[in-house]
Amino acid sequence: MTSSINKTDDRVKNSLDSEWNWALRISVLWVLIIVGIIGGLLVFLWLWMNRRRRSRVNLIILNVAVADLAVICYSCLMQLVIDHDRTWRAGNVMCKILKFLQTLFIVASSYMVIVLSADRHYAICSPLRQPVAVWKLVFGAWASSILLNLPQLYVFRVNFVTNTTGQFENMTLCESVFRSVPKIQRQIYQTFNCICFYWLPMIILLVCYVHIFVKIYRKTQKPVSHSSSSSSSSRRLLKRNKIQLTSTTSSTMSKAKIKTLKMAIVIVSTYIICGMPYTIFEMIHTFGDGNSLSKAPAAILGGMAPANSALNPFIVLMFNANRQFFESIFLFWRTTTEKKSSSTQPPTHDSTVVQTEMTTGNIMGETLQLVEKKQGKEAPKPA
Repeated sequence: MTSSINKTDDRVKNSLDSEWNWALRISVLWVLIIVGIIGGLLVFLWLWMNRRRRSRVNLIILNVAVADLAVICYSCLMQLVIDHDRTWRAGNVMCKILKFLQTLFIVASSYMVIVLSADRHYAICSPLRQPVAVWKLVFGAWASSILLNLPQLYVFRVNFVTNTTGQFENMTLCESVFRSVPKIQRQIYQTFNCICFYWLPMIILLVCYVHIFVKIYRKTQKPVSHSSSSSSSSRRLLKRNKIQLTSTTSSTMSKAKIKTLKMAIVIVSTYIICGMPYTIFEMIHTFGDGNSLSKAPAAILGGMAPANSALNPFIVLMFNANRQFFESIFLFWRTTTEKKSSSTQPPTHDSTVVQTEMTTGNIMGETLQLVEKKQGKEAPKPA
């Protein structure tokens, strides 16, 4: 069912009619899509080449990459289509479903960052306890995202706009119901979104890492005992047919854990930095004047929400991919380019072309096998 607005009171003068620099906004979305797809595909390729290393961190990285790629390939692309032509033609049911999924993937990406941080917190602060299964953490993140996004099914609907002071007069839009309700309802709704989708995750992340840093600081402040006592405290003691592991200094934290902790900190920092401007932008539009910002900053800030999903893959590669991985990518690009250039030139004999293609394929296959063997030998123990 399509609703219609025929009132000209102050309720229609809200952020739904704000004027943005649409060309700049579309450009921002295109940049995020291109960068996010390239990074996501590289992460999936890295995971496939390290598929024999079945660690908890790799499983969590896989789920983070899936959520981030869903944000890029669905949420950003859908927003790009909507911004290109605001007239909605797909009906009311599709409007609700598509908007629900668009928000769901963005929230799930944020909650996957919480899963990664919670796993690091558990590994460093409680290393001797049995960790929670990865599938349970991932299931909890997706279930929480779905439950908190259920209000979107009510909020969004198809609306035919008439007698408005904005730019969408006499247009059929897929938009929220807040054009026709008092402003206080939109303020409550946006406050709920900001708390559940940004401030609460940020508080959880900060608590996790403050606790981690306190734990590490306390370990480093433990006094180092003499050589005799330190040697006895670092070895395994056999007592009553049971092996007991004594507490050790901060050197017991493996390099793999330290590297993964650094990666998680950078991902969390990126999440906070990218999400803060968009959250402030939404609060200004909700509690202030929707047109208080100029068109260019509004277009940039309005597209900042999924920016961390485009950057996360490159952070993962920065802390995990080695030189052989990038060399294999470069070799694949070079052989593909040479193959295309050779195909444009008329060959003298057909056998030469067949031999060239076979040689290129053999080189790429052998290169990937060699890289996998090297990574298998150099793979650190899972954190």
